Amino acid sequence: MASIEAFNAAKNMASMYGAFFKTVAQEIGMERALALQSKAYETFGPELAEMFKEPDLKKVASKIQEMYTSSGTVAETNVEPTKIVSKVLKCPWYEGLQAAGLSHEEIMAWCQHSGEGEILPNVTSTVRFRSSADDFCIEEIEVKK
Repeated sequence: MASIEAFNAAKNMASMYGAFFKTVAQEIGMERALALQSKAYETFGPELAEMFKEPDLKKVASKIQEMYTSSGTVAETNVEPTKIVSKVLKCPWYEGLQAAGLSHEEIMAWCQHSGEGEILPNVTSTVRFRSSADDFCIEEIEVKK
């Protein structure tokens, strides 16, 4: 379980980043800012791809859960036959971006641009975004056999 200190630290960092992101979006437009955000998140691709070289999804799910916990995110991660499903209950990114003044819809766009896509040719990530601030998100990483 993520500690309250880790959550608050991550939320504060997300809030500072959110203020920057909001300023950039106001200057160059939200679509361009989101495109640049997606490009920045591509740097995590090799790390994720390396994780999925491990064929045991339970081991990968354990690493993902560790990443959530260390970043202050409260999530429940489970393994299904061909995918890892994480229910994100408390997200420092959501709360930090919200504190920076981004709307629910803007945060949804930010998360989907940051967290969805192809990790490897046979591995994809999708986000079912929360319906409201007090709801939860579902992040799925599916491995096509």
